[in-house]
Amino acid sequence: MYSTLLFLDRPRHLRYDIQAVVDLDQLLPEGFKTIFKMSANMDSLKIIFWAGLKHENKDLTFDEVKGYITHAIEQGTTIEKLLEMFTRTIWDQGWLSKSQEKSVNPIDIESLILQMEETNYKLLHLTPKDFYALTPQEFIKLVEFWNEHDNRNTALICATICNAMGATKTGNIQFTVEDFLPKTKSKSQTPEQMKNILMGAFG
Repeated sequence: MYSTLLFLDRPRHLRYDIQAVVDLDQLLPEGFKTIFKMSANMDSLKIIFWAGLKHENKDLTFDEVKGYITHAIEQGTTIEKLLEMFTRTIWDQGWLSKSQEKSVNPIDIESLILQMEETNYKLLHLTPKDFYALTPQEFIKLVEFWNEHDNRNTALICATICNAMGATKTGNIQFTVEDFLPKTKSKSQTPEQMKNILMGAFG
C-alpha cells in the first residue's frame, strides 16, 4: 500500500486514494486542480492532511488534524515543509502530471477516475469500496498484473498445443510459456502516462 511516513503528533501515514482526492475535489472551492494555488496556512493544510490521514481513522475531524499539525510545528517543522511532504506524496501516488520540465500540474481527475472506473468495470471487477481505496499507482499495477496474467494464460495454451502436436524448437527442445510471451520488457509508468495506459487497456 502506497503511503508516506511523516511525524506529526506521532508517526502517521499520508495516503491519497481515489476517495481522498474525490473528497478534496469537493472540499476545495475550485476543486483539486487549484490545489497549488491555495495559501500556505493552517486552514489549507488541515483540509489537505485530513483527506490524506482519514484512511487511518474514518471519524477523523479537522480539529484533530489541526492538533496533529500544531504539535509537529511546535517540534520544529514548518507548514512549508509539510506542504512539500504532501506534494511528494501525491506525486508518488500518481496524482500529478509533469507536463513541462518546470511546471507540475494536477491530473484532470474527473477524466482519470472515469477511465479507471471503465477499466475496472470491464477488467478487474473490484467492488466500489475496494476501487475507491486505491491510488492511481496501485490501480495501474493491478491492470499490469492482470494483463501479464492474461498473457501467460494465452502463452501456456500456445506452448501446450505446440508440444502436443510434436513441434519443437531448434535442438529438439519443447516450447515453454516464455517462448510466447511478449519480448519487450515492462517499464515503470510515469503519472502522465496513466490515462493512456487505461485508454489502451483493451487494445
